[in-house]
Amino acid sequence: MGDDCPSFEVEESSDGRLTLLPVGPKAANAKSLVAKKKAPANQSATGLDFANFQNAVSAGYFSMLHVFKYLSTKDRLSASKVCKLWHQISRDPALWTNVNLKNCRVHDWISLRDLFNRLGARKLDLRKMLFLQTEVETWEAFSRNLMTAVTTLNIIDLPKITPMSLHSIVQAAQESPITRLTGLNAPNIVFGDDQTNTMPVDLLQIGQLEHLDELRLKSASGYLQFDNFTENLHDFVTMKAEKLCKLSLLSLKTISVDNLMAITQLTALKHLELGNCDLLEPQNLFLRLSELSNLKYLRLERGKFNEYMSVLSGLKSLTDLELIDFEMMHGCGQGLISLQGIRKLLLIPTYKDDIPAINAEILDAFLSLKNITHFWFGLKTEWLDSMNLMINKGQGATSKDSFPINVNGVTEMYTLTKLYKTLLTAMPNATRVKILKMSKSATKKQYISTQK
Repeated sequence: MGDDCPSFEVEESSDGRLTLLPVGPKAANAKSLVAKKKAPANQSATGLDFANFQNAVSAGYFSMLHVFKYLSTKDRLSASKVCKLWHQISRDPALWTNVNLKNCRVHDWISLRDLFNRLGARKLDLRKMLFLQTEVETWEAFSRNLMTAVTTLNIIDLPKITPMSLHSIVQAAQESPITRLTGLNAPNIVFGDDQTNTMPVDLLQIGQLEHLDELRLKSASGYLQFDNFTENLHDFVTMKAEKLCKLSLLSLKTISVDNLMAITQLTALKHLELGNCDLLEPQNLFLRLSELSNLKYLRLERGKFNEYMSVLSGLKSLTDLELIDFEMMHGCGQGLISLQGIRKLLLIPTYKDDIPAINAEILDAFLSLKNITHFWFGLKTEWLDSMNLMINKGQGATSKDSFPINVNGVTEMYTLTKLYKTLLTAMPNATRVKILKMSKSATKKQYISTQK
C-alpha cells in the first residue's frame, strides 16, 4: 500500500487556513485509500469520505505546528530531518517571524539569509549564539553575507559586541538598498584596551539608518563611550525627531540638561530608558520629560525625585514607571500620588537623611495608588544591613531586615513581611506585589515592564 500513497503539499486558503492536498501522478489514489467500502450486512458503514480525510490531516498539521512553536530553533531544525511532513512544518512562516539562535552555530550566513527572505523572518535574536570563528570574523561574515541582502528582517538583538563590529553591522545595513532595519538592540557593548573595542560608538552613523525607530545601547560594564556625544545627539535627534519610538541609553556616564532637552525633541517616543540622571534636578528632569506626550513606558536610573514628579500626570498614556537607585526627597509622596494613571511601578530607592519620615510619606503614597496592577519595591541588602546594625547597637537582641517608618511622630520598625501585607491589603487591584531584596550591583537588572 505504501507504493500507492500520493505526495501532499500545503495550500493556504483565502481565510488563512492550511490544507494538505494530494499531488503528483498518484494523487487519485488518495480517494481510493479512503473511499467508503460496503459494510457487511451485520456491520455499520465505517468508511471516511475524502472531505473528512482532508479535515483530519489538516487538524494534525495544525497540531504539529503548535507543538513546533515550543521548540527552539536548533531543535526545530533537527526535527525537520525526521520526515517530509515535519520538514514542511518546520518551514512554516509562522515559526520564523521571531528567530532565536541560542546555542546555534551558523556555518553559512548566505543560506540563512535566503531562508529568512523566503520565510519572512522579522526579528533575529543573536544573544547566546555559538561562535565558529573569532568575534571579528563572525561579525564581518554576518555583515557581508546577511545584512547586505536581507529583505524581511527588521529587528536584531545583539550579544556582547565591540564598537568596531557594531559599526560594521550598521554600515552594511545602511549601504544596502534592500535592507530595512527598524530596530537595533545592543545591550552589551564591550569597551576596553584592545584595538577592536577602543573606538567609541558613533551615534551619528546609527542615526543614518533611514527606517530606524527603535534603538537600545548599553555598555557591558562601565559607561557607554560616544564620539562627540552632545553634538552628535543633536544631529541624531534632528534625523529621528518624528520617527524614533523607542530609545534606551542606559549606562551613560551622565546626562546634562542640554542632552535632556535634545532627547525630549523626539516627539514620537513611546518608550524611554535613561541612565545616570544624578546631575539633573527633579524640576529640570520631570518638566522636560512631561513634554513627551506619547510616552507609555519610562525607566530612569540614578537620580532623585520629589513633588515635581507630579507633572508626569499630564502624560495620559504613561502606564509603566521604573525608578532605579533614585533618592527619595521630601515631597516624593506628593509627586507619586498624582500619578494615578500608572499601572506598573518599580521603585528601588536611596536615602540621604530623615529616613523614617521619608518612608512614612512614600508609604502613604503607595496606599493611594488604587489603579496599580503591578508593584515592586526594592531594598538593597547593604542598606538593610546598615539599618539592622544601627537598631541592634547596644541591644542584646538582634533585629533583621527592619524598615523604619514614622507613625504619629514615633519611629516604628516594620518587618518586610508586615510591609508586604500592608501594601497588599491597600492595593485591591494589584495582581503582583513584591518586596525585593538585592545587592547594590543587582539593582539595574530589575525590570517590571515585561511582567504580564
